[in-house]
Amino acid sequence: MDKDDTRTLAFKLRKCRVNSNLSQKQVADALGLDRSAYSCYERGTSMPSIKTLQKLAEIFHVKPAQLLPDTDFGMRFSDMTENFNPIYQLSKDERSIIVRYRAMEKEQKEEVNRFIDNITNKTAE
Repeated sequence: MDKDDTRTLAFKLRKCRVNSNLSQKQVADALGLDRSAYSCYERGTSMPSIKTLQKLAEIFHVKPAQLLPDTDFGMRFSDMTENFNPIYQLSKDERSIIVRYRAMEKEQKEEVNRFIDNITNKTAE
């Protein structure tokens, strides 16, 4: 990618993150990176790997190709929030939990699921 392509990706990453109400730290944690490493992607000073780009697309609920240059979202984020994806109807705290959950290892996810099962069963009694 040339310099213009890097800036385009950086712009799209920032736009997706802001529209998802996520901090750089939250996205970095979901990727298993330091915040400063993720910040370099948004400033256009470094490029994510293909694998990282795929993870970013998952976090932002877009197709990986939509983050690349010469592609567009085809719709505004407001259209998505109102009409398409219920994930955008979640609160900032709920989205944060989902992002952190997705970053967990399988064993950690199982532990969280057991915890939720445990507390929801207690409240149902």
